[in-house]
Amino acid sequence: MFIELIDLLRCTRPHEDSWLVAAFYEMRERHVLEGLLSCPVCNARYPIAQGVAWFDVTPGTASSAARARADDGVKAAAYLNLVEPGIVLLEGGWAGAADLLAGLGNTVIAFNSLDIAATTRVSRVRCDGIVPLARECLDGAALDAAEPAMVESGARALKSGARMVAPAEAALPAGLVELARDDSYWVAAREGGSASAPVQIARR
Repeated sequence: MFIELIDLLRCTRPHEDSWLVAAFYEMRERHVLEGLLSCPVCNARYPIAQGVAWFDVTPGTASSAARARADDGVKAAAYLNLVEPGIVLLEGGWAGAADLLAGLGNTVIAFNSLDIAATTRVSRVRCDGIVPLARECLDGAALDAAEPAMVESGARALKSGARMVAPAEAALPAGLVELARDDSYWVAAREGGSASAPVQIARR
């Protein structure tokens, strides 16, 4: 877990927003390999084990497998309009695009895809219920999950104007403006920014 990203992590319990208090047991350069995150509001505790931040999931619990398609990174960069490097969350199979997006200068959170290797720009987080991140901290998010809580919490973490890709069956959260849709996914942007024109996400 990249140490600078720890400030963006949040407790999964329903209370006021607060940073988590971190204790580091083992580090390699600027990555936390073993540690503990504690909530100062409700005293919930979340371990960092083998470089992964675990939220309400027992360390070692299986997660989604990342796709191996070579075009996922290109698609993700285009859908999310990543013209400048930023912080990007890739959930489930989209995490297969982590290396390509990291190579473009982005800081990537591989979410619920533990088969992705941690690198200088790729960190891993595991949580089944929601996206445990602060409000308005992401420059883009691509989700495989369609569960309302996951999609809504991911949308809250977007900066103004930032984009999200989610499955077509997922309900569009309040505060997002749909830009494009096909049978598999929709692309939407958080209100309040200067969203670019819609993109075509399927061949005619």
